Parts: sequence; C-alpha cells; structure tokens
Amino acid sequence: MYILHLSILAIFLLASLICTGIKLPPDLKHDDLWQIPFHKQALGLYGLLNTYTPGLFKKGTLKKSLMMLNPGADAGKLYKSYQVRRLSRVLMLIFGGNLLALVICLSSMSKDPFNTENTITRNTYGGGTKSVALDILSDGEPVITGESITIGERQYSSEEVASMMDDICVQLETLILGKNKSLEYVCYDLNLMNSLKGYPVTVEWELSDYSVMTGSGHLRPEGILSEGIPLTLTATLSYYSFQADHSFNAMVYPPPVDDEESLTQQIRDSIIEHDHQGAASEYITLPTEINGHNITYRAHKTNDSLLLLALSALIGAALFKLGENDLEKELKKRDAQMMTDYPQIVSKLVLLLGAGMTIKGAFTKIAQDYERVLQKGKERFAYEEMLLCVREMESGVSEADAYLRFSSRCRLQKYVKLGALLSQNLKRGASGLLESLSEEERDAFEERKSTARRLGEEAGTKLLAPMGIMLIIVIVIVVIPAFLTFR
Repeated sequence: MYILHLSILAIFLLASLICTGIKLPPDLKHDDLWQIPFHKQALGLYGLLNTYTPGLFKKGTLKKSLMMLNPGADAGKLYKSYQVRRLSRVLMLIFGGNLLALVICLSSMSKDPFNTENTITRNTYGGGTKSVALDILSDGEPVITGESITIGERQYSSEEVASMMDDICVQLETLILGKNKSLEYVCYDLNLMNSLKGYPVTVEWELSDYSVMTGSGHLRPEGILSEGIPLTLTATLSYYSFQADHSFNAMVYPPPVDDEESLTQQIRDSIIEHDHQGAASEYITLPTEINGHNITYRAHKTNDSLLLLALSALIGAALFKLGENDLEKELKKRDAQMMTDYPQIVSKLVLLLGAGMTIKGAFTKIAQDYERVLQKGKERFAYEEMLLCVREMESGVSEADAYLRFSSRCRLQKYVKLGALLSQNLKRGASGLLESLSEEERDAFEERKSTARRLGEEAGTKLLAPMGIMLIIVIVIVVIPAFLTFR
C-alpha cells in the first residue's frame, strides 16, 4: 500500500516540475507562496479537462453569479480563476491526505509484531499485555480476519522473583526515607511508594499506628510526642500470585519548625498586633524589622498578559470563522443594495427625460455622474451595471440590446421591467415612456417605504432584548436600596 502513496507523491512532485513554467493569472499570483505550486497544477489540469471533457465545467448560473459580483470584469478570466482555485483546494486536500496516509502506512509497517513466521515477541517484564490484530489463514486461505489477540507480558521465574524481592527490600529502606537521614529519626514525611521503577511489583503498606502517619507517609504532627513514638511499617510486595512481607522499624519525632515558615508567621502576627495597636489611627504602620530581618513591602501585581493574548487569539479565530461569506450571501447583499438604489435611478431618468433629453442621453449622464463622483470602496452595483451598459453602446452594441443585456445582468424583476420599458419605447417611440416611468417611480418609492418600515420593525424587535436588560438593571437599582432601607 505504501507504494501507492509514494506513487501519488511522486506524481505530485513530477506535476510540480512540469507545471513550473505555467504563468498564473494576476489575481492568483497574490496568494500565499505555498499555494502557487498547487495553483499551477490546477491550471494545467483545468486546461486538460476543459479540452477533453468540455462539459465537466458548467458555466451557467455560476458564471452569472460571478459576473454579478464583478460587473465589467473579463468573464472568461474570472470564471477560470474561480475554477482553478476550486481545483487547487482539491489537489491540496489530496496531497495532504496522501502524505498523512503514507505516514500511517509506514508506521503500521514498522509495528509488525512477528519475529519469524509464527513467533511474536512478548513485552518485557512490567511492560504489560500486548494486543495484536492478526489475519489467520488455513492452508493459505484466510479463515479469520482482524482477530485481536492479547499476549501477556514476560513473567519472572520463582527463583528470579525471590532474588528480586530481596533486592527490593534492600532498596526500599533507602527510597522511603525522603528528606530523613535514617529510620531511627523520622521528622519529615516518608515516601511510601506503591511501585518501584524497573520492577513489576506492587507495594502495599500497613502501619502499626495511623495516628502519627497516614498510609501514604505524611506525618500527623498533632499525634506525635516530642520524645518520639516508635512505628512499624510493613510492606507487602506482590507479583502475580507471589507475595512477600518486609517490616521496617522507625522512630517518629515532631517535624522541625522551618525558619522561613517561622518568620512568615511572625510577620503575620506582627501585622495583626500593629493593626490592633493603631486601631484608633487613620493609618496602619506596618512593621519594618522582625528578629533582625529588615522587612519591606510592595503592592502585589498580577500579570494577565498571557491570558489576554490567548483570549485575543480565540476571539480572532472566532471572528475569522464568522467572517466567512459565501457567494450566495454576497449576492443577497448586492440585490439589497440594487433595490435601494432603484427608486433614485428611476427618479433621475424621469427628471432628465422630462427636461428633454433622449433615453440614451439620460442613461449615459446618470452613469457618467456616478463615475465622476465615485470613490474607491464605495462602488454601487446598479450604477456599475449602467456604466457597463454605456460602454457596450459605445463599443457598437445596439441601444435596445444594451438595455436588455443590462436588465438580464441585474436579474432583479424591477430592473428587468425597466430594461424592457427602455428597449420597447425605442421601437415604439418615446410616447408614454415618461408616464410609465413616473408610475414606476411612485411604485418604487412606495416599495422602498414599505421596506424601510419593515426594516425598522425588525430593528425595533432586536432592541427589545437590550431594552429588557436595561429595565431589569433599573429595577435592581431602585428596588435593592429600598429593601436595604427597610432593613
């Protein structure tokens, strides 16, 4: 199987070398450097697929949607770049998946449990059981597939166990001491471990007196006399069915008072004493010297910069995820913007036609006025489509066809009706056009009013939640002081 993954990896590398000389469209060159090889491969693949399977890439609605969002752009280049990006993502996914699959395949090969045809190595002493998945064959034919077999670890012989227990008992007497120097004078916690590194045994402890020490070795100072208390510790060593006991005799004394802990307690006591002594004063004077130690103070400052950094990263990731907009959302925004501009466009046409201008002249003037005052980043889709329509007429497209193409690109019913009105009145003459446009203007403004009313109602509904929260806050501010006054 790894040969297949290596072959796919080799194909990608070979394709990268072959496609090195391919020139990318300008809009693809600005992507990240690591994406460029995949873009070149995708561009080469797109050319092959487009040549031998021309029906694979359907240009219908997708191409129209892209043109709606980029009026005036080269449709062929726009569509080609979009498809190349799609193919590039697929190639990246295949390459990454194949690379991961190759790693997994090589890893599984390195875990072959067999030494010979039917010999499997056990785990060493203390290594635990081993689970092996096997395909079992009979006379060369598989009879069981994926059978999970559990193989126990290697166990010591009885002689080895006895010798090991003796070694452990010798080591335990030193290992359990912790900070103590010997078991004859125990004043610190003992290290009563439950297992020993390098030995597959478990250790259980039993104490003769639990009032001076816990089962894990922690001292209980309140139960220890100053002259010391004798204590017997019994360790039970277990290895499968084999057990052995070994006892240790210790003398336990109260833990010594740590100098640092003593100074800390003295500082706290002194502060409390100064507080009581100066209770009538406006200020408290903190102690500056205790038992020959010079004591100074400073305000405790917390640094939450790392927490803030992590929180910023999480918020940034969340905003990045929420900020992704697909093609349909962009189209909806575009349609909403065009419907907002529609009444204004019709109103301008009525005004200019009423002043005696021709349809073409009025249409051209509206588009050119927009182009003259256009600022970068404030493009309006409806006016961009009008500019494109004017350029089509200047390049030789008939006026009637240009209006119909304009309405088709806008795709919205209102613009389709406007394009049809302008185109039909060129054939029938301008009589009645002004009245039709005036009526369309009235309808558009009425529709805009109803839309604004609806949006206002939606905004009002959205404000209910914050208004409710503010009401609760006001009630709390008013009611709590009233209750406190009653009390």
